[in-house]
Amino acid sequence: MTDTTDSTPATPEDAAALTLQAEGLAALESGDNAQAVSLLTQAVGLRPDDAVLRADLGMALEHQQDNEGAKGAYAMAVALDPDNPIYRFNLGAACQRLGQGHEAATHYLDALEREPMLAEAYFNLATLFQDAGHLDIAEQHYRNALEARPAYVEAAANLGLVLRRLGRLGEALDYLRATAQAQPDVAQTFSNLGLVLNEAGQYQEALTAFDRLAALRPFEAAPHVGRAHALRGLGHLSEAATAIRQALSRPEPTISAELEAAQIAAALQAGGNGAAAQALVSAWRACGVTPILRHTEAALGVAPTPPRADPAYLRQMYDAQAAMLTEQTVASAAATLSSTLASTLARHLGPAAGTLQVLEIDCGVGALAPLLKPYATHLVGVHPSDPALQMAARSGLYDQLVHGDHAQVLEQSADSANLIVSTDIANHLGDLAPLAAAAADALLPGGIVALVMDAAEPWAPAVTLKENGRYLHRRDAVETALRQAGLAVVEAVPLPPATAAGVERLLVVARKG
Repeated sequence: MTDTTDSTPATPEDAAALTLQAEGLAALESGDNAQAVSLLTQAVGLRPDDAVLRADLGMALEHQQDNEGAKGAYAMAVALDPDNPIYRFNLGAACQRLGQGHEAATHYLDALEREPMLAEAYFNLATLFQDAGHLDIAEQHYRNALEARPAYVEAAANLGLVLRRLGRLGEALDYLRATAQAQPDVAQTFSNLGLVLNEAGQYQEALTAFDRLAALRPFEAAPHVGRAHALRGLGHLSEAATAIRQALSRPEPTISAELEAAQIAAALQAGGNGAAAQALVSAWRACGVTPILRHTEAALGVAPTPPRADPAYLRQMYDAQAAMLTEQTVASAAATLSSTLASTLARHLGPAAGTLQVLEIDCGVGALAPLLKPYATHLVGVHPSDPALQMAARSGLYDQLVHGDHAQVLEQSADSANLIVSTDIANHLGDLAPLAAAAADALLPGGIVALVMDAAEPWAPAVTLKENGRYLHRRDAVETALRQAGLAVVEAVPLPPATAAGVERLLVVARKG
């Protein structure tokens, strides 16, 4: 933001400084940032106590992407004119670009104290809290920005996305629809609207949004991925397959396109149309072989079943899941598991006393940290998805977070854990023997491992890779793998499905002698 002050030259130096200022601002306007910095630096040398010149220099340094320099220039402007809210706002923005969130927030609040209707300050505060995962506070600041400037389209768009993360899809759609109406030529508005419409199950309207996105970005995969998702939701699988082929054939197909292709292929196969599923996979293979494609082929039975999912596939899948999570889905997923797991751990570990070495080998976004931390003197979370780990870190409950594959971490953790917890990784392993052996090696004597997994029916094969890419394990086969690793199975508890369309799960607890 810029601010202007009338400056009348009183001396030849003042006149020269003002001339340099005018020339510097003209250079900035023409895009010659280096020249602007040079001229404005000379002007500041002639009038070092001129807050406007300091602020102009900060703006030029900002355009040159010298954020440290811009911060210094804006700080001098604030020191010279402490009641100017624009200088304080610009100082906060420089701090925010440098990743100094706490300091940025302080400057924004100082600016708002001097100008309570400074919409940009509310907006930037909101983005800070949104990035930090404090969505309730972000929501309020976006609302403040809109109160200060009702036509602030960017604030309305971001508020819609925050409300979506909070699980309030109806309210989110109100803002996203208004944003799309206000910005009919901005592709991102239709991308956001379409994604949330799909999430809300309003597939027909989503198709309209993605059609508009396709008109604005005809060469990208995203519009066709969104259309494929909506068509799958409407049950139009043949049309969905056609749409996702268009996405896969783009010069740069996305992970979301591949994951949607996998879901469409699974739905075709589960619906008895295996030929259509294989035709989709063949078209996909023609676009290039990827970890997601290889896993999908195995899940459909057109390639051998691997002993475990490829770590590259898991990383891509978990990254995509983390990007789409809402607070509501995280809370509901934890709620379906936490009470049973809490009572199970209490039976085998006694009251939580904060004395154990706890290793959660698939911590995800940290939904179970509040349950596990009371037991731990040291709580370690492991996950292959960096975005998921960033969300887990926001809780502040983990003593260490490790970005990597569970197998590597267990291999490096011999005789180090009193408790190992896994709530998902077994669903991506066909052969549980390596996991059981590694857990046994990592446990201290008397330590326990608690595994949650999708359960196969008693009459089913010991392990099955389903069309959705997840392995099902029969209870007796799980217990056999644990016993062969030298662990004593002490409890096996059935759990309800994680989702309405899911299968029953199994919680198995084993102890090292």
